[in-house]
Amino acid sequence: MEPPFDPFGEDATQSLGAVQSHLDRIGNDFFGFFYAALQQQSTPSKILQCLTPDEWKKLLETQANYLKNLISPQSTVESITARATQLGQVHALVGISGSWLTRAMSTYWGIFRRHLDTLPLMTRERHKIMRAVAARLLLDVEVQLDHIQLVMDKYNVHLSVPPLIHGRKKQSELDDLASLPGILACQILRPNTQGSFSIERSSGTLSSELTRILGTPGMHPLLDTRVPAGQGLIASAWHTGQVQTSNAYGQDPRTQVWQPFFLPLGVRSAVAIPIRGTQDIESILVLIGRYPHQFAVDWIQTFITSLQNRWHQISVTYHTVTRSPDTPNSSFYRKLLHSNGLKMFVQPVLDLHTGNLVKIEALARLVDPSGQVIPPNEFIPALRASDLTTLFLQGLEQCLGLIQTSRENGQEVHVALNLPPSTLLHPECAMWIDENLRKHAVLPQQLTLELLEDQEFDIHEVDRAMKRLNRLGVQLAIDDLGSGYSSLQRFSDFPFDIIKIDRSILKNLSSDPIKTLKLIRTMIQIGQDFERTVIVEGLENIDIIEVVTLLGGRFGQGYALARPMPIRALKSWTCPIDFSLATQNTFQSYLGALAYYWRHLRFDPTTPQFFAPPPETCPLRSFLLRHPLENKIGITHLEVLSTPNSPDKYQESSNRLRQWLLERIG
Repeated sequence: MEPPFDPFGEDATQSLGAVQSHLDRIGNDFFGFFYAALQQQSTPSKILQCLTPDEWKKLLETQANYLKNLISPQSTVESITARATQLGQVHALVGISGSWLTRAMSTYWGIFRRHLDTLPLMTRERHKIMRAVAARLLLDVEVQLDHIQLVMDKYNVHLSVPPLIHGRKKQSELDDLASLPGILACQILRPNTQGSFSIERSSGTLSSELTRILGTPGMHPLLDTRVPAGQGLIASAWHTGQVQTSNAYGQDPRTQVWQPFFLPLGVRSAVAIPIRGTQDIESILVLIGRYPHQFAVDWIQTFITSLQNRWHQISVTYHTVTRSPDTPNSSFYRKLLHSNGLKMFVQPVLDLHTGNLVKIEALARLVDPSGQVIPPNEFIPALRASDLTTLFLQGLEQCLGLIQTSRENGQEVHVALNLPPSTLLHPECAMWIDENLRKHAVLPQQLTLELLEDQEFDIHEVDRAMKRLNRLGVQLAIDDLGSGYSSLQRFSDFPFDIIKIDRSILKNLSSDPIKTLKLIRTMIQIGQDFERTVIVEGLENIDIIEVVTLLGGRFGQGYALARPMPIRALKSWTCPIDFSLATQNTFQSYLGALAYYWRHLRFDPTTPQFFAPPPETCPLRSFLLRHPLENKIGITHLEVLSTPNSPDKYQESSNRLRQWLLERIG
C-alpha cells in the first residue's frame, strides 16, 4: 500500500515545481482540443456564441490562469475551494452541466499526463506529480459540482415558499428574487398613460442605478413599436404575451438603446416575463443577469415558467380586472394603438324636433398603415385593461382638441366619450380628466362620459368612482339602462344626466313592433319622470325617427342622420333629413302611424275615460286619407274611435285598428 500523500504537502509542492514551465503549452493543447469539441455540441456552442471577441479572449486567459493555480505549489485547499465555489456558481448559471465539467477535467488530465510522459523526470517524481494533480483536479470538480447543485437548490427553495402568506408582500417577493445568485436586479413594470412603462417595484444591487437610467428622458421603454425604445424585451413581452430573453445583451439589436448604459454595469443577459392577472397581462417582471446565456439554461427556463405562474397567483390575489381573451390579431391591434393608430370618428346627436346639433359622440377606430379602418368590435376584445386606459386617454385628448378647435371657429361643441369600467376604477381617473380639461380650457359640462356598468366590478367601488367624476362637473350618461348593476332604484339614487337607449332595442321594431314600442315608450317615460335627457341610438331611417319622435323622444343619433365620420369631415357635414316632416303631429309611414296609435288611440279598459282627437285634428286620419281607397278599413275603425256615441265599440275597434296597422307594416 502507498503511504498517505498530501497533495498540498511539502513533497507535492516541490515536485509540482518541475512542471510549471510547461503549463502554458499544456493549456494551449487542452483549449484547442476541448473547445473544438464544444463547438460541435448544441448547448455548449450556443453558450460560446454569446461571447464577444473580447469576452472570448478574457475567458481563455481566465481559464489558463485557473488551471495554473490548480497546479501551483503555492495553492492551498482553501484557495482552490474558494475559486471552485465561484466557478461552480458561474457554470450553473451559464449552463455548463456536471457531465461537461467532468469531461473537461478528464480531457485536461489526459493531456497533462501525455505531456508529463515527455519530461525527463525520475519515475518517483512523475508519480508524485500525477498524484498531486489528480487529487487537486478531483477536489476542484467535487466542489464545483456541489455548488452547481447548491445554486439550483437556492432557486428551487425560492419557489417552494408559498407566496403572500404570513403578511408576505410583493416587495418581499422581489427582494428574495433579487438575492438569488446571478441576479443583478429585478423589476415590475406597468404601462402608464404616457405610452411608456413605469417601474412599480424594484430590487437588487443594480436596482437604484437601473431605475435612474430608465427614468432619464429617452430611456423609458415605450409601447410604440415604431421607435427603438418600443422594440425592446419589455414592449415585446407586453404585446406578444410571451417571455422574451436576451442571452447576449451586448449583441442583441433589441437592447441597443440601453447597451451603452447597462453594459458598463455588468449586465450580460435579461428576461422579460409577462405577468397575467385573472385574464389579462397586467405587468412585466424583468430579471437582469450577471452572465451571458443565463436565462436560456434548461433548468432556469423551468424556473422562469414556475416564476411566471407564481406571480400570476400574486397578481390575482392583489387585484382582479378581467377582459376578453386574446384574439388572433391581439398583438397587432395593441401595437397599432400604441403607435398612433387611434383615430376618433364622430357621430352627431340631433334634436329630433329642430334638427339642431346637440352633441357629438366620439367613436374609437384603429387605422392601420395601409389606411384600413378597423371597427371597435374587432379590436376592443383584444385590449387589456391598461390598453383600454390608453385608448380612453388618447380619445379624450382628440375629443377635447376638437372642442377647442371648434371654439376657435366660433362654435361651442359638446362631446360624448365612452369610459371603460376598468379605467373608471383607476384611482387617478378623475385627475387625468381634470388635467386634460384644464389643458384644453374646456368646460366640464361640455364633456359627457358614457358609462356601461359591468358586473365584474364591485358596485360600491363604481359608485365612489362616479361620484369623483360628478364632482368635476362633467355629464354622466348611462349607456344601457337595465344592464350590469343598473336598476330603477340605482338610477334614482345616482345623478346620471343622460340615458342612452341602445340600438339593440330598436332592432326588432319590424318583427315585433308592439313589444318594441312599449319598451321605447317606457324608457323615454322613465327619463322624463326623472328629468333626465334621453338619447335614442340606432335611428337608421325616417320611419324609425318618426316612431321615436311620436313616442316622445327628443334626441337621437343613427345612420339616417349621419354615419360615423372622421373629425375633419364634420365641418362639411349637413343633415339629410327635413325635420319639418318628423314632428309629433305628422308622419309618413305606417310604422309612424302605429306609434301614434299606440301612444294616443289604443283603448285601455282600465282608464276611466277614453278621448280620441276630433277628426279634423287627428294626424292619423290625415295620414290615412292620403290614400282613402287603400286605407278604407283603417279609416272605418278610426271613425268608430272618434265617435263619442260608441263607447261600447271602442275596445273592438281599437284592437282591429291595431291589427290592420300591423298587417300594413308586415
